[in-house]
Amino acid sequence: MQWLISLGLLTAVLGWLLTVLHRLEHLHGELSQSWSDWVRRTRRRNAALRNFVQALRQALPEGVPAGRELEQLADASDRRLEGSGDDAQGLELRQSERQLEQTLNDTINAFRNNPQLSARDELVEHCAELCLAMSGQARCTRSYNACAAAYNDALTTPSARLAAPLLGYRAVQLI
Repeated sequence: MQWLISLGLLTAVLGWLLTVLHRLEHLHGELSQSWSDWVRRTRRRNAALRNFVQALRQALPEGVPAGRELEQLADASDRRLEGSGDDAQGLELRQSERQLEQTLNDTINAFRNNPQLSARDELVEHCAELCLAMSGQARCTRSYNACAAAYNDALTTPSARLAAPLLGYRAVQLI
């Protein structure tokens, strides 16, 4: 009789553990997919940025430095995407993305307020492409942050607090 009670308890504990594992695995899969989408969109934005800078250089008179800071920020963003696994690099990635976003917004506003530059069709096309890429990347950032928040919330439930360390799950940071 005791072995039957022990078997029932063991089955209940394993069932509970499998339920927690399934939920965390599902949320972790969504988080990984969302991260992949964000990386792809960020690379697309960086490519659009380089195209915009190249068009800007062609539109400006010879010898005027243009877009050097933007190119450097895009290159740094690409490098950080390659090694964005640990929390220290994640924090650095978030800070660099905010700096790049602010610089891009300032540059686009300056471009829109300059009638000589905004009259050039090719430059306007590249600016529109860049704005579209920025919009897509911002959408992916919101999606990733929502997935990360749901995943982190799932880790705070009482059952997950007990099982997550055993299963190797840990909280992630938002972008």
